[in-house]
This record gives sequence, C-alpha cells and structure tokens, in this order.
Amino acid sequence: GQLVWDPNQERYETLTDSNAGGDQGVGNVNRRNVIVYSPDFSTVDLIEGTAANSNYSTRASNSSFHNVSNGNDNPSNLEHFGVPLGSVSGTGFSEFGEEDVTKFTATLTQNLMEGMYLELSVNDSMRQTDGILAGNPQLNVDLTRLLPDGSVNPYWYGNGEGYYFMESHYIRLGRIHDNDTLRAALSYEKDFGERWGFHRFALMVEDHKAYELRDRDREVWADRPNGGNADVANNRVYRRHYFQLDGPKEQIAVGGSPDMRISETFDSIYHGDLNTAWVGANNRDAGDEVSTKTNMIVMQNYLFNRRLVTTFGYRDDDLTIEGPLTIRDPDTTEWRFATPDDDPALIGQYNSGRQDWNLVSNESAEFLTTGAVFHLTKNFALTANSSDGIQLPERNRNVLPDDVVPSPFDGQGTDYGVSFSFNENAISGSLKYFESSTLRESTGGSLAQDVFVNPNNDILQSFAWYFEDQGITDLTPAGIGAVQGNPVNSTEALVTTLESGADAYLFDNLSEGYEFELLANVTDNWIVRFNYSYTTNTRTNVLLEGVPWWAERRALFNDLDSYYIAATGDTSVFDKMLVDADGVEGSNSVASRVADSDSQLALNRAEQENGFGVRPNKANIWTRYSFNEGRLKGLTIGGGYRYQQGNVAGVDLINNTKLIGNPSFLADFMASYRTKGFFGKGNDNHRVTYQVNVSNLLDEDTLISTKIFTDTVTNEPFGKRVYRTDPRKVSFTIRTSF
Repeated sequence: GQLVWDPNQERYETLTDSNAGGDQGVGNVNRRNVIVYSPDFSTVDLIEGTAANSNYSTRASNSSFHNVSNGNDNPSNLEHFGVPLGSVSGTGFSEFGEEDVTKFTATLTQNLMEGMYLELSVNDSMRQTDGILAGNPQLNVDLTRLLPDGSVNPYWYGNGEGYYFMESHYIRLGRIHDNDTLRAALSYEKDFGERWGFHRFALMVEDHKAYELRDRDREVWADRPNGGNADVANNRVYRRHYFQLDGPKEQIAVGGSPDMRISETFDSIYHGDLNTAWVGANNRDAGDEVSTKTNMIVMQNYLFNRRLVTTFGYRDDDLTIEGPLTIRDPDTTEWRFATPDDDPALIGQYNSGRQDWNLVSNESAEFLTTGAVFHLTKNFALTANSSDGIQLPERNRNVLPDDVVPSPFDGQGTDYGVSFSFNENAISGSLKYFESSTLRESTGGSLAQDVFVNPNNDILQSFAWYFEDQGITDLTPAGIGAVQGNPVNSTEALVTTLESGADAYLFDNLSEGYEFELLANVTDNWIVRFNYSYTTNTRTNVLLEGVPWWAERRALFNDLDSYYIAATGDTSVFDKMLVDADGVEGSNSVASRVADSDSQLALNRAEQENGFGVRPNKANIWTRYSFNEGRLKGLTIGGGYRYQQGNVAGVDLINNTKLIGNPSFLADFMASYRTKGFFGKGNDNHRVTYQVNVSNLLDEDTLISTKIFTDTVTNEPFGKRVYRTDPRKVSFTIRTSF
C-alpha cells in the first residue's frame, strides 16, 4: 500500500506504477469552493475550480495511524504523536454553545381550614440555546501538487514540511423551550380514628402550554451561486486549515472565524462577491405548540393501626399538539415552515400528499398508579407498586413509513419486595424485583438510517444519475405507480419526494431485574451502605414499521431497473457502481447496497435483542466515619468502590455469541472538616465546612468499548468505538452558615 511520487506524471502512485486509489486510502475531496487557512490562521484564501461549474478537487488521503478509522463517527487520535488526550479540540474556536435561561414562579398557599390547604401557582420559563458544530474532522494529507492557477500548492504532502489539513462544513443549531403553567391544588388530611384510619387526599388541575422550536441550519453561499437547492453540497461552505503536527498545538483545528453567525464576504473569480449565510439543513426542523390540560387525584391511606399503607393516583391528560409542516420555498429553495398562504400542492410535494399547512393531533392519556406497604412484623414489611401510562416521543424525530413524528407509546412498571429494619433502624435495607415495559417506543440513533434510509437514498440517487446520464429525466413512460402517494414521474422525484429522512425507529422494550440495598449504622459515627443490582434488557419487534416500506421500495427499484434496460439498451443498474450527485463512483455496486439492508437489519436486531449496552451486574459500597470528639472533632472521611460488569457491545452473528466490553472498577474518596468560623475563628452561630471530593481515586484509564465488531479475516473481536473512563477528578468546596 505504500505511495511513491512519480515526478514525470507529477502524481502519487502505487509501487506498481498505478494510480493510487481506495486501497491506499486515497480519494478525491471535491468542493466547488474551499476557504483555506494558513497554519497560524493569518492568511485566508478562497480556492475554486478551474471554471464556474467545476469543483476544486483535492487528491487526499486520510490513511494515517492518527485516524481511528475512516468512518465519519470516529475522530482522529493524536496520542500516538504525543498530543495529550483532551489537550486540543479539532473542531477549533469556531465551535461554541451559549444558553439563555429565564424563569419566573409565583405561588400562593392558603390554609382554608384545619387540615385543608389550597395552592395556586404560575410558572413561566424560557430557555434559548444557540451553537455552531463542526462534527468530527479527521486528519488528511494533500497529494495535489498544483493549484488551479498552475502555481505550486505550498501545503502539498511532498514539500517536506509535513503539513496535514482538516476541514469541515459547519452546522448551526438553535432551540427554544418556552413553558407556561397555571396550577391549582387542594389537599386535605383527616384522622378518622383507630377504626377508620388516617387519610390524605389531593386534587390538582393544571394548564400547561409549551412551545418547542428546533432550528438546524447549514452554512452556505448566499443566493445559490452554484445552482440547485440552497443547501446542496455545491453551495455549502467548507473551511480547511493546514498545519503541522509538531507545531503549536492550538493550530490543530478546523479553520473558521470567531463568530460565523455574521456573514463573511469573499472575492470569487467567477461570481464576484460570495457571501456566507445560514439556511435550513433539512426538513427536520420543528416548531410545535403542545397544550396539556391535566386533572389529577391522589390518595394515601393508613389502615389497621398503620400496619397497612396504600397509595392511589389517577391522572388524565388531554393534549393538543400543533406544528407547521416543512417545505422548500419556491423562490429561495430554502427549507422553511409552511404557512396558511402556501399552495396545498407545494405542501403535499414535501409531506406525503398532505394538504394542510400544519399537523394537529389530539391525544388523551391516562395514568394509574397503585402501591401498598404491609408491615408483617416490627422488622419486616412487604412492598408493591404498579403504574401505567403513555409518554410523548421526541417531537423532532421522524419514523417510517411516512417520515412523521411517532405516536405516543404505552408503558407499564411494577415492583415488589421486602424491606427490613433492625435495632431501631441501625440496620435496614430492602430486596426488590422490578419490571418495566414499553410498546412501540421510539428512539433516535443510526439504526433506521443504516438499515433502510441510507440504502434507499443511495440507490435512488444512483438510478437518477444513470437515467440522466442517458438523457432521460421524464419517467412518466415507465408507468410506475405512486409510492406512498408520491408519483414517480421524474428523476427529480427520485432524489426529492422519494428520499427519506427518518431518524428514529420503533421497538418494544422489557427491562427486569432485582436490587438489594443494605444500610448499616455500625456506630453513631460510622455508616456503611451497600447496593447490588442485576438487570436484563430486551428489545423486540425492532424496526417492524420499516419492513413493508422497504418491500415497496424494493419493488420500485425493480421497476426502475426494468425501464432503464428497456429504454436505454444498457445493462442493469444493479450491476453498476453506486454514484453520488456529483457522478463520483462508490466502492460497491447498487445490488450490494440493496443487500446491505438485510445484513444491517439482522445485525442490529441481534444487538438490540441481546441487550445491547446493558451491564447486568452492578454493585457499590460506601462508608463514612465522623469524629465528634478529641483532636479530630469535626473531621469526616469516606470512600467507596463502584463496580459495573462488562457491557454487551456487539454480537457475533456467525457464532451467535455476545461480544462483551470491559468491566469498570472505580474508587472514590471524600473528606470534610467543620469548624466554628474560618479555621476556628468565630462563634457557635458561624459554621464553615471544608470538603474535598475525589472521583476515580486510583485514576483508572480503562478503555470502555461501546461497539465491538468481529474481524472478517481473523474472526477476532476488536473495539470499533471506545472511550476512556473519566480521569481522576478533585473538587474542593467551602460552605458557610451563620
């Protein structure tokens, strides 16, 4: 795989004089425009292709041992080079986050009569966040010797200066969480004597209104100078920074400006002034208003001389959820929220045939909880609890088949056990069994994309490219029926309305286990606490909603391929290589991309059904001792140990075995000292406490695997994604009271 420089052809080649390619980690980085920063960020240039419609193509390689892998989800690792972990941030000073929070609460409490209380309250809270994200940039080397104007590239790999580069396209993420709550509660307690017991009742009514805005934007060149939609790759702003690894560590970062929210202007050879701007990244923004009206009653009863205690709670929620749909503005082609003035046909084009400008749904949810404690003897009591209800999913997540927000999902939980207490609570504890389940729960992550969404989009993009390469854009003669209500009448439809952006999936979940807790007051000054738990977690019916959706897409692919062969006389598209929007071929065929879905579904379901991420056994012990007399009076010391069994981090499908990550062992320590006044100088009313807390006392640096794969050649498992446990952390606190 070694690269050699051919001075005659002025290119890097393999040892057999062939053009370097994917086997050597070499590929083309194609950008219409690139903003390039010098190592110290002092020089900023705009580099363009050789024509207005040409990309600036960089022959580059990221095949470096500094890179964990070539996947976008794995950042570079510079520790081998001597750069300490956490000492630099590859995303640089342009990445930031800020938060603005305001809260107001007013409460009136009135004792209406003996045992009866009324509470009225109002709350308003506003949380706004804004930030810019640069992703996980990787180290690259530039193998291109000449710039488009014919001059020598000062940062190409062969100049002997050892330059690397990192580049990124920035995303800006803003959110608003606005909540207004009005609440009235009435409570009453009454002791009806030994025969009828002691009872507490409470009623509550509440009106809660929430506005949730999610705005995710891309940095682009304003006014679509390179054609197409506002957010397409050719109109995106890419910022590249060249640097040397043995230079100042603060230079190991992506290029950017301190506040890119402000538009910047660059001089273009072909377009004149190019201005940066921010536009919607995709159609996943959300601006929902959720109104919830709640009625609730709770009750607690002490019966049989307080040997039996029961609890009961009932809550009814009526929810109205309203949010605008997302469309492309017909003039600017930017993603934006629809309005009542928009053409219904335009709205339906981007929202599966819908006509209304917004989505309105009304949901009713009921929650019921019951519990009981029965004191068998002075030392033992039986406990039991049960609850059920529904939960709203994340409103900015979409699921197949319609790419809409998932419905609320049902859940139920139970636990029962025995608690004990001896020697006036000197020794106490409990042993409990618990079980919780949810039906059709939704969650984010890449599973839906890996299994269905990304293969679908890649395949449709390839079909569109191959049709257009043959001069075919009108697919009406193919006579393909509508897919999910969307007509298949053009190649544009393949890469717009028929593409999916679902970013969540559905599953059923069951967690069960038991836990044991023991608290011992060994002496008045010495406390020991021990806890152990065992948990299993199983997901079933994973991504079932995508199966019929994918079957319909498979039929679409077959129809498209049959028409392509008949209309062009060419070979099957399935036998051709994947092609992106720029015509760049991938490394596998369209047919293999179809097959990827089956293999990914099997792998991900196996992981989910085997309790992926679960650490079954967990235990911790903690002890604390306080000195109440003598020279050490006021001193308290404590420490403990935490253990977690290795997690399920993967599945070997061939051998049907779980791949287990490393266990975790962490020690902690604390010490505090309490005096009168500062350092004993003061009166009894002025107390000062000095405290030191140390987590991970022994500074364990275990690598924790969150994803383990099996090597396809050696069949040996390896850590695909790992992180280190947090290093030793020491905090010092002073508290004073007077």
